Amino acid sequence: MGFVTDEAGASVSIRDISSAEHTFKKSAIKERSTLPTSLMPPGLLSGFTVHEAASLLDYLESLVKK
Repeated sequence: MGFVTDEAGASVSIRDISSAEHTFKKSAIKERSTLPTSLMPPGLLSGFTVHEAASLLDYLESLVKK
């Protein structure tokens, strides 16, 4: 399980929940589907204050700009 990071030619690369990257040949994949829910554990942000959640989002957004 993971999310697709690259799909080109005969291979697909996915990143799992631990950020490890895996590449598979498309011909070796028996079934492929989209999960109805996120890989993020439910309630992960429930212990955060609004300020903490906003700070986290600001930080994550800053990573994209680099």
